[in-house]
Amino acid sequence: RRSPLRTMSWTPWPRLVFALHGVATAAWYDGIASIRVFSPAQQEDAQSFLDHHYQTYKQDEFSIHRQAILLTRGDYGDLAFQVPFYTSVMGVGDDPSAVYVESFNVESRLPWQ
Repeated sequence: RRSPLRTMSWTPWPRLVFALHGVATAAWYDGIASIRVFSPAQQEDAQSFLDHHYQTYKQDEFSIHRQAILLTRGDYGDLAFQVPFYTSVMGVGDDPSAVYVESFNVESRLPWQ
């Protein structure tokens, strides 16, 4: 005859929920300097960051600097920007039409040529 404790399966979930109850959790990308996330409400901040980022890294081929720009779903109006080396820009939505950007440019040749 088995004891009731041996027939029950153990799961960590109740303890995990208890541990997280009342604690503000950060987004997965918080604290990662190379990841920036913008929403349509932050269009001016996004434009300023993207302009500065391009000017800083436009000739940084073969550098160690990497950047991921994530745009959450929505319409970014007249947001227009250039993409320097080692920068990824991604729309984060349910499908490609969930994020609208006016224009962006990726140079096909080196800026100093």
